[in-house]
Amino acid sequence: MDVAYDNGDHQLSLSGGNLRTYNSAGTFLGLIDDGDAWNFTSALTVTPARTIRPDGVTG
Repeated sequence: MDVAYDNGDHQLSLSGGNLRTYNSAGTFLGLIDDGDAWNFTSALTVTPARTIRPDGVTG
């Protein structure tokens, strides 16, 4: 998983892959099958805004 934080816009970004679906039989209307590969990407705004430095977090 990749994680990054941008001090300028206070965005926490998460992305990853190599995920697999298991035991999905009969639960997703045939749209998702066992063994299907998944990737995800997300960006979240951190509130209240924080500045993250290599030696810690400041407000």
